[in-house]
Amino acid sequence: MTADQFQNWYLQNPFLTITASATAVLLLYLFTRNVIARGLIYIASRTQTKVDDILIRHIKLLRFSLLAPFIAVYLFAYLFPEYQHYIEIGALFIILWVSLITVLSLLNAINEIYEKRPNFNGVSIQGYLDIVKILLLLVAAILSISLFSGESPIVLLTGLGALTAVLLLIFQNTILSLVASVQINMDLIKEGYWIEVPSYGADGDVLNISLHTIKVQNFDMTTTVIPTHKIMDVAYKNWRGMREAGGRRIQRSILVDMTSMKFCDEKMLKGLSKIDLIHDHLEKRLKEIKDYQTEHADHYDSPLDGSADYQYRALPRVY
Repeated sequence: MTADQFQNWYLQNPFLTITASATAVLLLYLFTRNVIARGLIYIASRTQTKVDDILIRHIKLLRFSLLAPFIAVYLFAYLFPEYQHYIEIGALFIILWVSLITVLSLLNAINEIYEKRPNFNGVSIQGYLDIVKILLLLVAAILSISLFSGESPIVLLTGLGALTAVLLLIFQNTILSLVASVQINMDLIKEGYWIEVPSYGADGDVLNISLHTIKVQNFDMTTTVIPTHKIMDVAYKNWRGMREAGGRRIQRSILVDMTSMKFCDEKMLKGLSKIDLIHDHLEKRLKEIKDYQTEHADHYDSPLDGSADYQYRALPRVY
């Protein structure tokens, strides 16, 4: 049946034609959803890699299958010349936003795949992906307005140039957050770092760094959200060095009375020998001193004689 024959038949049987077309579109949607989409989901669940599972989970093929019937509606809209313009606009609008949502979901999947790599070092790319999302949303909004108004997207973009000041005011935090994200990714803060931000009551591990927010899970299992551009304006403490070193340096002052310091005598050594923690050490050192005295008995007649190492390390000091 040619297009002219179909149009003549449509004019004679409008209700039957609309019913048949709607049924064909519904069958195409059911086939795409229940055969192709579910088939891909089943194949992804049987593979060893987790990458396809992440992609399937974010893209949501059951939602993506909406594209097939609306593409068919757009392609065959000419069969209904009286409503062709409205059908094409409606179909293009739905195709545009379903595609946009799918691309945004794909960006989320890319971020998750990136962060789940074995060699992930905590450098987040979510801020840059958020910028791409904002740009895509702006493009989709402009295309949608162009679609319904009939104006060229270039004309709309030219008009946006006059609203630069307003756009800068609206996206002020976004611009500041983008600059802060670049600074943060210069090895200042990464996901997994333990940071302390007193001005925001944050003290815990960094869970996520996005374009606008930094999410910190405190040690009491609460969550603190800090604006990304604000982290560069406040003082914060990064405990990364302590964690990487495996220890913590603590500086304390100890006051010592110099008159209380002296060498141990025999009586004191006997008392100290009763302490289990230093008993073996004392026995070993005293034996070394006695062996040295026996070996050098011919000239060992002063406390200053003997090995300097033994004199300094052998006898414990009292404080």
